[in-house]
Amino acid sequence: DESTLGASMKLSGAIPLQEGKETQLTLTTNSFPAKSFFGLQMGQLFEGEVRHAEGSVTYTMGEDHLDEFVAEFTGDYFELKSLPFLNDLKELFPKEGYDDIVFGTNIKGVMRARPGGVALESLEMNHKDLFRLKGNMIVSESGQLGGRMTLWINRGLIISEPRLKNFPGLNKIEPGYSRVDFELKGTANAPQDTFRIVTGLQASLPGVIEPKVDEAQDLWKLLTPNLSDEE
Repeated sequence: DESTLGASMKLSGAIPLQEGKETQLTLTTNSFPAKSFFGLQMGQLFEGEVRHAEGSVTYTMGEDHLDEFVAEFTGDYFELKSLPFLNDLKELFPKEGYDDIVFGTNIKGVMRARPGGVALESLEMNHKDLFRLKGNMIVSESGQLGGRMTLWINRGLIISEPRLKNFPGLNKIEPGYSRVDFELKGTANAPQDTFRIVTGLQASLPGVIEPKVDEAQDLWKLLTPNLSDEE
């Protein structure tokens, strides 16, 4: 059986009639709004378009939810909403006169949705080769946000601001870029991150070191125990 949902999303595969039987359907989308594609909670953080996505939907007949939805996607002109590090970049580089930072090239990643939440794994975005962003993030069904991101900042921008030479968090240098690793936390409604602390924009007080998320699957461990146990 094959059914088309709207003009830009298509599901295909065999649908069993037996209750309790698990099935896997193939899904493809084209030109789908990011805020709709990523779901109610994660979608709050994105504006833009998922240009193409292809993956699978796992479903158990008789259940009122999907078991898992996994899809590789590419996108166009993503604007991240409300994440504090974007305002921090405007503060670091006032000469650039940034209003909104739009990631317009080389956008790709994997979306994984489960009953407990939605994760974006191996997310990669680029803003005019001035900022390159890569990482993994997750939002639970209740809105809890977690993850780890890496931002590469073009060295030309940093050199143009002499005051930044005193920021130790910008001294991790890779060819042509400074690398900044930071955490995401808070909620989708009120996101927080550690960018100000790790760059030196804000003095860091001694405290507990947050766990690093080096593997995409570890994202699910960042959710509250009752949610991560549903895996």
